[in-house]
Amino acid sequence: MGVVVLEEEKAEPLSSSGPQGLGHQDRPRKVDGYLIKDGIGKSPTVHGEITGPLTVMPAAAGLLTGFCHGKACGTRQSSVHYSNQEVQMEEFNKDELLEQAKANAQALSLVATAYFKAKGLSVDDFWSYVGKEFTLGWEPLQGKGAREAMQVFALNMVSVGGTLESLSGDATRAEAIITDWPSPDLLQAFGVSRADSDHMFAVFQPIADLLELRYEWRRQADRVQLVLAQ
Repeated sequence: MGVVVLEEEKAEPLSSSGPQGLGHQDRPRKVDGYLIKDGIGKSPTVHGEITGPLTVMPAAAGLLTGFCHGKACGTRQSSVHYSNQEVQMEEFNKDELLEQAKANAQALSLVATAYFKAKGLSVDDFWSYVGKEFTLGWEPLQGKGAREAMQVFALNMVSVGGTLESLSGDATRAEAIITDWPSPDLLQAFGVSRADSDHMFAVFQPIADLLELRYEWRRQADRVQLVLAQ
């Protein structure tokens, strides 16, 4: 990127009173010598003078473009503008943020799978470890039965880009049908096969063990059946 010169401003003193949380309107903060002004309902704008090449790595790059961007994520290109006067990110609506978050979560799971496969490590062991770490938040569902647990299983799958086709059952046995996971575009982008990506379903086994439920999953083409039973 070329040299970008921005309007120079002096940092205004921060008041010791009043709210300090994110979204407090017109409260400036100074970061690395640049005055950052955030307003409610406004897009953040950076003011100051940059005397060298502008680099946005890596945290800011995530803010501007997301971990996964464009066609591979199944989302439209975001409107982020660069000029020789200002770097500004447009405001995004909730639907855009949701779709980007789901694409990022799905992409990260596939990248993790690709990494462990490339290193010759067990992908199942990785996802089992992730599941064990996640069991901490599942204790409230102990003794609640198969259907209630399956509702949360399905919620987790939808949150990473899957589609819930159906959910049925009762406290004794419940099943959910998940489709559209993973995205074929993402599989191609990261060089991961569908069979490789399916190792992710091992993440639910430690959680089912904690809940004292029997867990099974099976795939038929684009449909994945998840089953929990006492």
